[in-house]
Amino acid sequence: MSVTLERPVETGLLRFLALDLTRTCQAQCTHCYNQSSPSGTHGEMTREDWLSLLDQAAAAGVTQVQFIGGEPTLHPDIADLINKAVEHAMAVEVFSNLIHVRATLWPVLRQRGVTLATSYYSDQAAEHEAVTAHRGSYAKTKANITKALAYGIPLRAAIVDVREGQRIDQAITELREMGVQRIRTDRLRKIGRGDNTGQDTHEITELCGHCAKGRAAVLPDGSVAGCVMSGGMMTTGSVRTTPLAEIVTSPEWDALAASIPQPRGGTHGGCTPDEDSCQPSPGATELASTGHTTACGPDSCQPVDEVRCQPGWCPPFGDKCGPFGNEVTSGRELVGVPFTTACNPDKDGNDCAPAETEACGPSY
Repeated sequence: MSVTLERPVETGLLRFLALDLTRTCQAQCTHCYNQSSPSGTHGEMTREDWLSLLDQAAAAGVTQVQFIGGEPTLHPDIADLINKAVEHAMAVEVFSNLIHVRATLWPVLRQRGVTLATSYYSDQAAEHEAVTAHRGSYAKTKANITKALAYGIPLRAAIVDVREGQRIDQAITELREMGVQRIRTDRLRKIGRGDNTGQDTHEITELCGHCAKGRAAVLPDGSVAGCVMSGGMMTTGSVRTTPLAEIVTSPEWDALAASIPQPRGGTHGGCTPDEDSCQPSPGATELASTGHTTACGPDSCQPVDEVRCQPGWCPPFGDKCGPFGNEVTSGRELVGVPFTTACNPDKDGNDCAPAETEACGPSY
C-alpha cells in the first residue's frame, strides 16, 4: 500500500534516509547487525511503497539515500529505486557485499551521483570467508571491486574488526593497491549476531548517539528506525500506513531520539557514545602500519558515512559544491555554496556525519 502526502511537508527534518530493503543475503556474516541470511525475505514493503517513500523523502528535504540490507542488489526493484532517487537529484549509496552484481545493474550503478560501499575483512580468502560464511565470497567481492573502479564508480570499503589477529592492516594495503581510496574500520558492535554474549540482546550504548538526528531508516516491514543499526531495538510507525513526514515529526519519534544516549566530547579511546562524532576524531585510533584511522562508529550509525562528505568527490550533478562536498539542490535548481573542509570546527576537519550538517556548512 502506498501513502500519499496530504499536507505540506516541513523540509529539512531529514537529510539522510537509509532504505533497508531486505533481510536476504548470500552471506551470513558472523557480526551482522540485523542477522540477514540466505533464508531472509524482502519483507512487506512493495515496489510502490518504496517508490512512494522516495517521493516523500524528496519532499521532506532528504538529499542522501542509502540502499542497504541484507544484500540490496538481490531486491528485484533495486534498479527502479536507484533511478527514482537519481531523478530526485539525491546522492545515492548502495551498500553491497559485491558477491554478485547482475549485468543489467552495472549501467544503473554507473550513473552520476551513485556510489558503492562494500565490506572487506582480510587479504586472505580463508579469513574473509570465515566472517562471511560464504565460500568464494573473497574472490567475487574483490573482482567486483576491481570492476566497479574500472567503470569509474566511486567506492569505499568498510572493515570491521571481528576476529583476534585479523589481518586488517594487510586488507587495507590490498584495498589501496586495488585503487580504493576511502577505507573505514570499526570494532565489533554487540548488535544482532555481533552480540557474542549469548543473550541475544540489543545494547543501545553500542550506537554512536546520532540516530534519529537528521536521519532515519525504513526497514523491510515499513517500520521507521533512527538508523539501521537501531532497527532491532526501537522503531516507531510504519510508512505503509503513515506518511514519513508525519512519523518523524511525531511525539513518538521525539521520544525515540531522546532515548538514545547522547554523544559527548571525550579524550580517551572509547568512541561510543563518548565522542561527538562517529567519524575519525580525537578518540579514534591509528593503525601503525598504515596510518589509517579507525572510525568511532560503524561509519556514523550505519555502515556508511554520507556520500556527500568527502572533498574528493564533488559533484555528481553540477560544478558547485555544498556543505557536504557536493552541490545542494532545491527541486531541480542548483543552489551552489562554497565547500568547507571544517566539518567539525571544534575537533578536526575529518568529522562529517549526516547529523553534523550544520557543522559542515561554511557559515557554521
